[in-house]
Amino acid sequence: MVTYESEHPPSSEKLAFITALAEPAGQALRRIRLQQAHVELSTALQQSMLPTLPEHLPGLEIAARYQPSRDGPDIGGDWYDAFFLPDGAVALEIGDAQGHDVDAAAFMGQARSSMRAIAAHEPDPATVLTRTNELLVATDAPRFASCTMLHLDPHEGQVIGTSAGHVPLLHARDDGSHTIRTLPAGPVLGIVPGTEYPEETFTLEEGTALVMVTDGVV
Repeated sequence: MVTYESEHPPSSEKLAFITALAEPAGQALRRIRLQQAHVELSTALQQSMLPTLPEHLPGLEIAARYQPSRDGPDIGGDWYDAFFLPDGAVALEIGDAQGHDVDAAAFMGQARSSMRAIAAHEPDPATVLTRTNELLVATDAPRFASCTMLHLDPHEGQVIGTSAGHVPLLHARDDGSHTIRTLPAGPVLGIVPGTEYPEETFTLEEGTALVMVTDGVV
């Protein structure tokens, strides 16, 4: 809209200029609205695939923060999960699917659901990653994913962990000290057939924390 303080009929040249300026501005607004709708749809899809953390874990507190990039339509394929296993332990996992679009979010959901389903029958972390990798390779998925999975006994503090090309853990203590714990690892999921993932067992002492992140943090 163009306004004047007093009556001022514009010339035909000025009218043509205003019209020429308004047309690309309107096109830009339509593109912005379309992009906003795409981002909202992608974000809703992504959020619908994130889990609800279990409550009332004996001797254990779990918290998660999920803050994806909002660079245009990019939404990312990061995920986390925490759930009880048949043997009474708690499974903790974090991963990052390749890409920053709706397909990445869909692949993230496929990988997370597969791991949870496999863990219900074979809770060993190395076996879960091995079986998940076999499944993703067999389906010829066009993506890959890095992942860390932990099997944590909240009563004894024993942790069994393995990684598929993912970022190391941060082991923090209540005295302020910390160490970087790099788990034994294999390649990312969905690329190399026949991969067997190694694992490591360690103890999480009372008053300490494990921090799991994706590479967007570092």
